[in-house]
Amino acid sequence: MTTWALIAFICGLWWTLATLWRLTRPMLRPPLWLALLRDVVPAPLLGLLLVRLVGIS
Repeated sequence: MTTWALIAFICGLWWTLATLWRLTRPMLRPPLWLALLRDVVPAPLLGLLLVRLVGIS
């Protein structure tokens, strides 16, 4: 249970940081929704990787 909570937290943090970074850039080439949609895959993968590295299960 702790693993999934940590993965969800990392996904939320990733999305928050990605959104702030995209909004502060003056020239948004792809629309914001499309740019953030591309972050759907890396966020859970990053969460799983960090959970495995830390050894929480």
